[in-house]
Amino acid sequence: MKPTTETALDKNTPETEDLTEVYFADYSFTSGDNRIQFYQPFVWDGSSNLIIEFSFTNSNPSSALLIEGEDAGAGLCLHTADGTHKNKKE
Repeated sequence: MKPTTETALDKNTPETEDLTEVYFADYSFTSGDNRIQFYQPFVWDGSSNLIIEFSFTNSNPSSALLIEGEDAGAGLCLHTADGTHKNKKE
């Protein structure tokens, strides 16, 4: 995770420096809500935008993993598959 003043993400120059790792472990998601406790605190200033990187492998492709969040307006994200990132507008 990292704070940023940017209002949009650029697939040609993604922000990959100075992220704070807050969680790292093998985790088996269950149906319904899952609470993942950070091992490293992350202090947010309450106004900066946040960049959050998720990295996972789904060993059971027939069971799709859904990550939900709130759209704060722009609805932009970058996602990657097989080592290449793409722009996605939701």
